[in-house]
Amino acid sequence: MSGRRAAQLGTVLLHHRGQDLLARSDAQIEIRAFNARERAQHRQGNLDGRNHALYLRALARVVAAHPDTMALVVGDGDLREDTERLAGELGLGRHVRFLGWRRDLSRIYADSNVLVVSSDNEGTPVAAIEAMAAGCPVVAIRVGGVPDLITDRETGMLVPLGDAEQLANALMWSRENQATVRGWAESARQRVVARHGVSALVDAVDDLYRRLVSAASRN
Repeated sequence: MSGRRAAQLGTVLLHHRGQDLLARSDAQIEIRAFNARERAQHRQGNLDGRNHALYLRALARVVAAHPDTMALVVGDGDLREDTERLAGELGLGRHVRFLGWRRDLSRIYADSNVLVVSSDNEGTPVAAIEAMAAGCPVVAIRVGGVPDLITDRETGMLVPLGDAEQLANALMWSRENQATVRGWAESARQRVVARHGVSALVDAVDDLYRRLVSAASRN
């Protein structure tokens, strides 16, 4: 390590995660081709450590009030068998489809009324970024880096950790207030593409290196 310091100790720079969001952003065009009654809730990710049990218990409440609800669970893992068993025990067998790992996520986002992030802990959830870029509304647990990504009732909905009733209420509210939720989803799409797209990351890294070089040249 060089003895010359390019930045003062204690300086911390935050760069948002960047990824190619063009395909996800294009997917929003497809959303309008689907009748809302035919679209579904969508829960995505490795089934280990993502608290799908909380989501399924919330879903059972939603189904009791809205029997036409359908949920898609995308992903796999050691807990899949237990998760499928719990869905059966909760009487959700006809309301949940376990899709395993999928590559056509843009189509799934377009088919979904809402993406649910029910994890006990998250950094910056990639699934939420992709869904937001596709114009798919997000309901998430307020943990980890999620509040940095989603502003409650502006770009999505946030609910407390471990509360299946409030998660269910948020899902039913989003179903019953689709015009408002679509407005949030559009705001979320614009925000996430601006903050998390590849060009945003490239610009941030370029700015960082220019600042480091400038600081080094003054020392």
